[in-house]
Amino acid sequence: GCCFAEPHGNLGGVSWNTSTEECRSRVVEYIRNYASVNGLPMPAAPRGRANSAPTYLPVSASYLAVYSCYRDAQQQGEEKASLSTFKRIGRIHQPDVIFMTPRQDVCWRCERFRGNLKNSLSEQDKKDITQEWLVHINKAKSEREFYNACILKAKEAPADVTHLTFDFAENFVLPYHSRQPGPVYFKVMFRVNDFGVINEAIPKQVHYLYHEGQTIEPNNGRNHGPNSVISMVDHYLATHGHARRLDTHADNCCRQNRN
Repeated sequence: GCCFAEPHGNLGGVSWNTSTEECRSRVVEYIRNYASVNGLPMPAAPRGRANSAPTYLPVSASYLAVYSCYRDAQQQGEEKASLSTFKRIGRIHQPDVIFMTPRQDVCWRCERFRGNLKNSLSEQDKKDITQEWLVHINKAKSEREFYNACILKAKEAPADVTHLTFDFAENFVLPYHSRQPGPVYFKVMFRVNDFGVINEAIPKQVHYLYHEGQTIEPNNGRNHGPNSVISMVDHYLATHGHARRLDTHADNCCRQNRN
């Protein structure tokens, strides 16, 4: 005999959390406006990603907190999305609005601009701060474009151009425990410095690890001083070689006297 599947009872029905196009548009517009007021825009997308530049929301913010503000802002009688629908619409239509984590690395000047904008009293002050902030973002975009152009040139002609990027990573301690035992809290851990040099054309990164007792700065000075940096970069060039032209990028090179 033949078997026929019995139709599901919800066939043809509408899901309880289905939202209208107008409701979705209001959610997208609200998230976009919330990010423009409270967010921290980045000048470019993270390296290795093809999407647009993200906007970071404060660590203290969450979808629940933003949703609460959204509910309060909606007028009486307007359709309101549920929390799950609000999250789904935000992640699909506003993927570049990201909630910042404590480990997120952001520009200090952008953070300062955002704080000044939040604490400004007059509209003129807000306008001046916003204008100055936009100038800073445009300069950062220009620097990023120049940086990407240098990398592209090194990849196209690795025999003629070598492009190196170097910087210090965050210090770490040994031995490392993901959960800190009680007695370890009162001990001084063995601190290790991590200096990385990457050839952007390959790309391949080399790490230099040394502890705080191995500094070559005068009078046992700072571990991130110019003597240490120049010594490690010189060792990298002598070991791995370079083309006729050498381009380098380093973070905070002027302030840390790495030039």
